[in-house]
Amino acid sequence: MAEKIPGERRNILLLIKLDANDLFERVVGRCSEYLKILELKRTREHLKLIFESRFSTLSINELKSVSEEVIMASHAYYKKIEEIKWYLFYSEDMPTAMSDHVFRSLKEIEKKYMALTLYVDGNLGHKTHDD
Repeated sequence: MAEKIPGERRNILLLIKLDANDLFERVVGRCSEYLKILELKRTREHLKLIFESRFSTLSINELKSVSEEVIMASHAYYKKIEEIKWYLFYSEDMPTAMSDHVFRSLKEIEKKYMALTLYVDGNLGHKTHDD
């Protein structure tokens, strides 16, 4: 029988999972759109909405209730997101170079997202496809 997860810990895990998923869908799923807007309108204002995340508002006290693996996977994922965000906000690269850089980064983001999802699901007691 699976271990009963305390309510607060379960809620934090769910918030991390939902935030990571929403962010992933925006950053990866809307990539062509936000790059096109950046190229055509030469504005970065729309990127604020793409990269918005609730993870940064979680406190240390909330995060200390989750496993070390989830903390490390969260850090790796959100760090990679922050790197691409910084690049998009401050790069002076031409649109083609920017697109190439972003699409390469998205592959790394996907790997980090999959690892985070695996650890969160494991902590929540969800079965993976391999179980």
